[in-house]
Amino acid sequence: MPALTKLDSTLDDDRVVCVFHVSQPPTTILSSSILTVYISEASVTIDHHNKTAAISAAELRVEQLSERAVVLHCADQKSTVHLEFTSPLEALHFVGAVHLIQHIDALRHPPLQVCTLEHQLKLTLEYAENLWALDLWKQSASYYSFVETLTCAAQELTCDDVHLGAVQKMLDALCDRFSSDASFDQTIEMDGYYCISPLLVLLAKVKALSKHVSWSTLR
Repeated sequence: MPALTKLDSTLDDDRVVCVFHVSQPPTTILSSSILTVYISEASVTIDHHNKTAAISAAELRVEQLSERAVVLHCADQKSTVHLEFTSPLEALHFVGAVHLIQHIDALRHPPLQVCTLEHQLKLTLEYAENLWALDLWKQSASYYSFVETLTCAAQELTCDDVHLGAVQKMLDALCDRFSSDASFDQTIEMDGYYCISPLLVLLAKVKALSKHVSWSTLR
């Protein structure tokens, strides 16, 4: 199977996914489910009791109740699904992936809103802070640059005389610096799909922000 070769692939390749094994309280063996986040398709599937439900990013809202507990609100089905993840990192990974596909979906439906950019930048900064606290600090101190740079970018967006070009440079610099560091060796091939790591989700979120800023400056 052809390998992923660059960061853009995480946004555009329909083989890129995040897969999670969760339980739906009350916790029993029969309540286990598999969640698959399809990045390019901007959708989530829930496999439960030999049935599969598909939810588009536009119809989905995610709420993290605790370190491992997440609630999915599905607008089209008018339903709520409670999920229990195996670890805080898994829960964070899932929430980050859902926010990513929601941003991708927004990018495909112009006009692009500044409020969406601000909201997604805030979510990405929160994801970076939590990922640093849970995992990245163990790997390399250099990853704290995500938190520092995204903080600066968020501050720039709140300025009265915002300079989108400066925000663009900050985001692109992060992608350039860490895209090779977060190598695509971190992906796991499974049934013809590439399962990407929490760090690659973070990089994809930064790339989506960069695309948003770039397209906003071209309007």
